[in-house]
Amino acid sequence: MPDLESSTAPVILSQNSSRPFRLAGYTRADIREAFRPTSRSLRFALRTTAAALLALAIGSALGFHEAYWAAVTTWVLAVPGRGMVLSKAFYRTIGTIAGAAAALAVLPLAGHAILQLVALSVWVGVCALVATLFRRFQAYAAQLAGYTATIVAVVSLQDPTGPTLHPSLERISLVLIGIFSSSLLAWLFAKPIVDADLKAQAGGWAAKAAFWAAEILSRSDNRFEEIAPNQDLWLGLGEFEATCEYAAFESPIFRARLAAIRRLTGAEMSLISAARSLRRLGISAERRDALHVAPTLQAAAGVLAKGLRPAEAIEALRDAAKGLTSETGGSSDAPNARAIAARVDDLADRLDRIGRDLSFLTTEPARIVSPAAIHRDWRFSVSVGVRSFLATLTIGLLWHATDWSGGGFAFIFTAIACTLFGVLPRPATGLKRFALGIAATVVFYLLWHALPGTATIGPSITLFAVLGTTYVGAVGLSNRFVPAMDFNCNFTALMLGAGPSLIGFSEAAALGAGLLVGIGVAHAAFRLPPSGATWRAARLEKALRKNLRRLADGRWRPQPHTWETRMYDLLSQHALAEAAPGRSTAALRHCLLTLDIGLEILRLRAIADDAATPSWVATIIADVLRGSIRAVSRSVAADSLRSAAEALLTQGHGRCPVAEDAAAALQIIIGCVVAWDQAA
Repeated sequence: MPDLESSTAPVILSQNSSRPFRLAGYTRADIREAFRPTSRSLRFALRTTAAALLALAIGSALGFHEAYWAAVTTWVLAVPGRGMVLSKAFYRTIGTIAGAAAALAVLPLAGHAILQLVALSVWVGVCALVATLFRRFQAYAAQLAGYTATIVAVVSLQDPTGPTLHPSLERISLVLIGIFSSSLLAWLFAKPIVDADLKAQAGGWAAKAAFWAAEILSRSDNRFEEIAPNQDLWLGLGEFEATCEYAAFESPIFRARLAAIRRLTGAEMSLISAARSLRRLGISAERRDALHVAPTLQAAAGVLAKGLRPAEAIEALRDAAKGLTSETGGSSDAPNARAIAARVDDLADRLDRIGRDLSFLTTEPARIVSPAAIHRDWRFSVSVGVRSFLATLTIGLLWHATDWSGGGFAFIFTAIACTLFGVLPRPATGLKRFALGIAATVVFYLLWHALPGTATIGPSITLFAVLGTTYVGAVGLSNRFVPAMDFNCNFTALMLGAGPSLIGFSEAAALGAGLLVGIGVAHAAFRLPPSGATWRAARLEKALRKNLRRLADGRWRPQPHTWETRMYDLLSQHALAEAAPGRSTAALRHCLLTLDIGLEILRLRAIADDAATPSWVATIIADVLRGSIRAVSRSVAADSLRSAAEALLTQGHGRCPVAEDAAAALQIIIGCVVAWDQAA
């Protein structure tokens, strides 16, 4: 289990500490660690370098003049794990074919450069928009389709009177050769995903969720709101889900389990939400000790870690809830006891859900089920599409107006930068690292070109230099040093595609400048106001409130697991992606608070819709939900909620259990509203 105290302790910096040197966000220690050789990184580098050599050999043997494109493709597919390579290769094939088809569609416009540039820019913008609506390699297919069209069509833009179809088909063929080479070596030598490992990971993350819920309930102080956001847990769940998606390309059994993984993630989120709700009811330390909820959850964590259903813990929690319910007769704290019993019962239900999904992953036969839908931010998608369109068109028109030799590369790399990095919550960071890899490539190339006698250097020596240098880059890539991929791809393209014996120093410098200008234009497009990252972060709170308003006014009545999935997507796509490592941001806290509020609103809606609920209770619930969403501020909303909770407990003749349940839900929502301002 993680060291919870150390994970939540603040980092104290000495007043005399100096600011470390950073290059594109990396320190010297980061770079040294990135290129630290290990048996795993050396094997990975050997496999990917061999794939590049195989692709280059096949392309050359088939008589292609630009065989280096096949080698470049292998570096794009240089990712660890067999399933990951096969997944990326599959979606790269789809993206390549779609992008090539789009390029071939604009080839009849040869001779009308402006129309071609506009059409290609529109295509890049549309692909960038679509890429934001999907995740992982599904998004990558749309990204690839966008910039592949520019790579293929730039041939006709450079020479409108020359042959265009044959060079275009050649580049498509070389990309497919690179995909084949990477997939083949990955299938033969990459480590496959083992079913037992996935099951162990599923049980491990379920155990961590249960352990974290126990930690929230066992805190002796009132700082549970501060420790509630566990960034490591949510990031780990996201990585585990991605691993399962990659495993789906190795086995249909894994593919059938994807929906269960999504349900499992939602149940784990809901378990921790139930623990937070229980604390917000003001349960005393004595009551918590008497109920043994935290020790029971810790015991459940040990069972879940083995991939088993924690039957004893579930029964213990349900017995504790029943005991509380039987104690409420005539007790002054009966309303609170009823609410506490309901939340303890919720914990049992969540554990039961987790246990059932783990059972499906470990013992039940696989069956095909549809995965849950993911959240899509259409406004952000349109913004990314428009920015990508404008950046690509701007550099295209500049190339057309000046006719500089590096314009083709600038046009291509603008499209690459926009589609690959524009979809990120913070594009500037990705673009800086991308530029770092390209700048290193250009510098290395120019130094190589400046060596005495480079004009007479044979292709075999150049090939040896390329493979040796990219092997070192692959070591960094295996250690997740992102610029290493950019370096390898562009270094291969420059050294093999435009060898020092083929072009002069000035032309090589122009090509390098074209690469950097293209990235610069893309960077400017995503830095223009409103800044994409700042705008999206500011809109996140509005999006969360909008979702709550839809729940409160009854326009949307999803099942609880659907609400959990929606919040998990918002959390993973926005809050976690924007947060610095090890830090919980206001966005992350707001997502979790929205999850808790939404579950309580759904509980209130269920109470109001129940035919057995007294009409006066349903009326108060409807009025307070409607009034809270119209409140001009959160403080006004909290006051409205408090008044409604008091009315539920004082109106009516005698004690009304349904009204008490509704009042408890309102009390939890009030706690979330108060915590919202503290999170900011």
